[in-house]
Amino acid sequence: MMEHHGANGPQRVNLVIDNINVTAPAGSTILEAAKSSGVTIPTLCNFKGLLPRAVCRLCVVELDGAGRLKPACATEVYEGAKVVTNSLELHNLRKTIVELLLDNHPDDCLVCPRNLGCELQTLALNLGITRLHFTERAPVQLYHDGKTLVRDMERCVKCGRCVSVCQNILKVQALTASQRSWHYEIAAPFRTLLSQGPCVYCGSCISVCPVGAIYEKDDCQALLEALDNEDITVSGSFSREVLVGLEAALGYGQNSLKEENLSAALRRLGFTRIYPREFFLSLSALGEAFILREKIEKKEGVISLCSLSIMGFFKEYYPNAVPLISQVPRAQELLAAACNGERELSSSILPCVSQKYAAHLLNNDGRPAANFNLTTSELIRIFKLISFNLTELPLSPLDIPTRGAFRASELKEDTSHGMVVTDEILYLAKAIYFLSQLGESGRAPGGISEGIFTLPISLGGKEIELNMCFGMAAAIKLLDAMGKGAEFNYIKIFSCPNGCRQGGGQAREYLKGVFPKDYLKPRELIVPIDSYGLFPLPELPWQKEAIAAFSDYFPVGR
Repeated sequence: MMEHHGANGPQRVNLVIDNINVTAPAGSTILEAAKSSGVTIPTLCNFKGLLPRAVCRLCVVELDGAGRLKPACATEVYEGAKVVTNSLELHNLRKTIVELLLDNHPDDCLVCPRNLGCELQTLALNLGITRLHFTERAPVQLYHDGKTLVRDMERCVKCGRCVSVCQNILKVQALTASQRSWHYEIAAPFRTLLSQGPCVYCGSCISVCPVGAIYEKDDCQALLEALDNEDITVSGSFSREVLVGLEAALGYGQNSLKEENLSAALRRLGFTRIYPREFFLSLSALGEAFILREKIEKKEGVISLCSLSIMGFFKEYYPNAVPLISQVPRAQELLAAACNGERELSSSILPCVSQKYAAHLLNNDGRPAANFNLTTSELIRIFKLISFNLTELPLSPLDIPTRGAFRASELKEDTSHGMVVTDEILYLAKAIYFLSQLGESGRAPGGISEGIFTLPISLGGKEIELNMCFGMAAAIKLLDAMGKGAEFNYIKIFSCPNGCRQGGGQAREYLKGVFPKDYLKPRELIVPIDSYGLFPLPELPWQKEAIAAFSDYFPVGR
C-alpha cells in the first residue's frame, strides 16, 4: 500500500462506504479501506503483497451513485468518494461471475486437495449458489511436473496469483499468462512442463492458489504401503518447523508439541527409527566447511542450494555459476545414505515442496537420493486418518545415528577426503550450520536487507563473508553482482522468501495466520549480540556424535 506523506505525516482522505463515514490513508485502495472499516468485499484474484490484477471482477463497487462500477482492489480512495459495496445489482453480478466459474470447474470437491479450504467453494456458499447451469466443459490437460507438482488446469480460475508471485516476488518467471479470451490460460512458457524451465519448486504458487489448481504430488499412499510392508523398514527425520504446522492444523495449542511427541506418533505409524535432522545438518555443514576452506585458499567461491530443484534455475539463467555449486549432500540425502538401500527406506518430513524433487533423483550407484520427502500438509492428511492424540502419546526420544550403512563417498567431494577437523574447520562448520538454521527458524542477528543476510567472520586473520538469501529474488541480486565482478566467498540460497517455516508444503492453517504480515516480505530477525559485537555461533547439535560416527573420515586434530 502506498501512502502520501505531508508535513504532519501520512495524508488521509474522507469517504463514505455503505453509508459509513471512513477515513483512510491516501494511496490505499477501496478494498483496503473497506476492510479496515469492517466491510468485506469478496475477491478472488487479490492477495496482500501481490500487485493488483483486477481480473476476477468480483470486487467491483458502485462509485458516486452514478452506476460507475470500479474494481475495489485497483481503485485508490479519494476525498468525498461515495462507495456502495453491497446492493442487489452487485450481488447478482458477483453471483453470475462465480456461477460462470463453477460452470467450467469440476464438481469433485470431495476429492479435491483444497476441499473445505477452497476460496471458490466459500464464495459459492456465501453467494447462495445451489446449482450449475452447464455440464459440458472444454477438456483441459493435467500436468505432472517433475514428479513434484501437479497442475490441474481444469480447476484453474485464472486469477493469476501464481503468476504474480512467481514473476514479481520470486522473479523466477516459471509461470506466465498466455493467449486471450476463451483461450486465456496460466501455463509455463511455451506450454512446456515446469521441469523443462527455471522452476525451483518453492511451492509459493501452491500457497497463493485460491483453489486446488496446483498442489504437491501426494506420496501419502506410497508411504503407507511401505510402512505396511513387512519386508522393508522405513526410517525418517523431520524439521522442527513441522510442529508449528501440526499445532495449527490439528487444533493443538501453540508450543504444545515436542519433537518427542511427533517421534512417538511416527513410530505408531510404523517408522522404525526417527533421527534428529540436526545430525545430518551438522554432517552437511562439516562437509561444506572442508570445501569452503579449500576454495578460500584458491580465491574461489561456493554456492550452496537448499535443494537440488534450484539447478534448473541456474542452468536457465546462470550457467556460468553452475561449477560453483556445492556437491556436498544435503540433510535428506544423508538420511537416505544412512538407510540400508532397498530393505530400509528413508522419509524426510519438511514444510517444503522442493525437497520432494530430490526423491526422484538418482545417485551414482542408481539409488534414489531420497525415498520419500513428505510435506507438512501430507503428514496432516495421514494423521487425520488415525484417531490418536499426539499430545497424549508417551514421549519417544529420537535415535542417535551410527556409522552403520553410511557410504563415506557420499559425504562430500573427493577433493576434501582425509582433511582433519581442526578448530578452523569447526568454526566454519558452525557458521554454515547457523545459516542453515536461519532458513528453518527465520531468526538472524540484527536484520536482513532485501532478503539477504551477511555473516562476517574471521578465518586465519582474514575477514570473509557468508551470505544467505531468502528467496530467489534476493539470490538474483547477488548472482547479478557476481556476474559484474563482485567477489563472494559463500552464498547459501533458500528458495522461499521467508524461510522453510513458510514453505509451500506448510499447513495452510498456519500460513493463513502469518501471510498477511510475514509472507511476501522479509521479517525483522533478531537474536542477541554479545558484548564484543560479534554474532554468537551456536554449537553444532550432535557435533560429537557426527564426528565419532565418521572418525575414519573426519579425524580430529588440534
